Amino acid sequence: MAQSCRFFSTFFCLTGGMTAKLGDKNKNRTKNMIKQNLVTIYTGDGQGKTTAALGMAVKALNDGKSVYIGQFTKGEIDIASHLAREYDHLQIESLGFPGFNNRQPNENDRAAALAGLDRCKTLLSSGMFDLMILDELCVAIHHGLINEELMMDLLDQRPDKTALIITGANAPQWLIKMADCVTEMHALKQTTDDNEAILCDAIVGKN
Repeated sequence: MAQSCRFFSTFFCLTGGMTAKLGDKNKNRTKNMIKQNLVTIYTGDGQGKTTAALGMAVKALNDGKSVYIGQFTKGEIDIASHLAREYDHLQIESLGFPGFNNRQPNENDRAAALAGLDRCKTLLSSGMFDLMILDELCVAIHHGLINEELMMDLLDQRPDKTALIITGANAPQWLIKMADCVTEMHALKQTTDDNEAILCDAIVGKN
């Protein structure tokens, strides 16, 4: 049971990424998300928020789209370097310091979050990317590092061609109202396994 529950969302990501096995319906889901300039949120207390976003990134990359991933609170996730080797049209940056959930954020965290948001706003307005993922941005918002006004300003910069995915627990209601699609992940049963590492192993061909 642990093996099967350990990754429903990894299964979603992997099958989502390997579009040849999916058929047109799921293959077109990412195309439609990008075409329609949608804002998608993955939130909730369950595992798999970042992993689901990475699955969407893999699907977009397999479709020849350009993808940006900005990581606000984790530092660089292990899968990043592997994905960067696999795909040319992918840019990944660390925009903050890890550990918000284990300590009180400080002024350095606040400065990094604000600088990261400015960076994302610049990239978003440039139209360089078809898909931008702001990983754990909801956590930075929850800790008061980024406010509603700043987020409204960011969302106003979206060009017609760029879809946006925002992840992290505790997405505020005002952000949920702004989004087009919201998935809330609940932990009915889960392990402490690193889902991103599982996905990483799958991409590089480990068992």
